[in-house]
Amino acid sequence: MIMIKTLLTLLASLLLAEGVSISSRVRINGGPTMTRIAVGKAGIYAVGTDRKLYKVRGNTWTLIDGRNRYRDVAVAGDRIWSLGTNYWIYRSSDGYAKSGWEQIGGLLSQIEGDDTGSLWGVNMHDDIFRFREDHINWHHIGGKLRQLSNGYSGVWGVTGGGALFVRPGTYGSTVTWGHDWQHVGDGFKWVASGSQVFALRKDGHVLLRRGVSAENPKGTSWQNTGIPGRYNVVEAYKNLLVLLDTTGYSYFISVS
Repeated sequence: MIMIKTLLTLLASLLLAEGVSISSRVRINGGPTMTRIAVGKAGIYAVGTDRKLYKVRGNTWTLIDGRNRYRDVAVAGDRIWSLGTNYWIYRSSDGYAKSGWEQIGGLLSQIEGDDTGSLWGVNMHDDIFRFREDHINWHHIGGKLRQLSNGYSGVWGVTGGGALFVRPGTYGSTVTWGHDWQHVGDGFKWVASGSQVFALRKDGHVLLRRGVSAENPKGTSWQNTGIPGRYNVVEAYKNLLVLLDTTGYSYFISVS
């Protein structure tokens, strides 16, 4: 958490419309190019193209596990979760991926967590699941999504065809399933729910969703962030964005 606060302090801001401030990009050094990233109070993690697991220390990727082969990683509360290349699901036994993994039943292709410890995921058939800690199992949620994100601004997801949806009743990172899905728009490939909602258009440009609230979970309009470059992945945590560009290089960006 101290590392994230330091990054936010160091990044100089550039004023955008409606009081939103986006800092200049800071590239994360070291390691290979990355395929997946996760950010939360336990830190910033990524899966490299070598299928190894990395964590940011300062502004450099540091290898933390080169023995296992990974597909995805998530931060949920104090725990680190991961997916193997065989889609098997694991969570860290000590909360910080230092002393091994505990296998959890099920198969997933993408996984996301938030500060409350809430965990959502989708499988290779685009089926949606939410983890129930009290029963240590997965609860199936209706609908189909290729990628999803759960954070303070609720649970959002993108279908294989690029349609963007939000799940009402999940705003505020409350530990709830919400209800139904509301269609927000089309032409997207990734979404990130944090203090604000950011989405990647199919061309890789970053948009900000305005007006998102508990009363209006889908928001009101899109704003072009002006962030240079084109991206495949964006993750949001509080006032921090971490992005992977189309070549796999990663960047910090501060938002306020």
